[in-house]
Amino acid sequence: MLRTVAERLKNLRGRRGRAPSDLVDCCIVTRLTLPDRDIDLEGVVLRIGSEEALFREAAIHLFDRSEETVLLAIDGDAFPGRILSTDASGFRIAFDEPIGPERLRDCIMRHGVDRVVVV
Repeated sequence: MLRTVAERLKNLRGRRGRAPSDLVDCCIVTRLTLPDRDIDLEGVVLRIGSEEALFREAAIHLFDRSEETVLLAIDGDAFPGRILSTDASGFRIAFDEPIGPERLRDCIMRHGVDRVVVV
């Protein structure tokens, strides 16, 4: 058990070095599949980068699904990955393979949103 906890902390530590600016605000209405449990979750990708995404399930309560293997559907493609963490903003997902720069740019052009500044 301690080994599992240590591995999870190591994985999180390696990803925390990435700046939050690496993720771009977006609004992609999509589905997250948990193939091991045969569950589909409807929701929205709120932020996306080449190696990670933030998915918010369309539900009032979020269950902690950390370490679950997932498939995130974006524009007809399924990106495999795993849930790194769960909090009130959603599921932080790490992709198994980075999204290519052209594919990411295309996705951001279609679904990206500008931040709103309130004065």
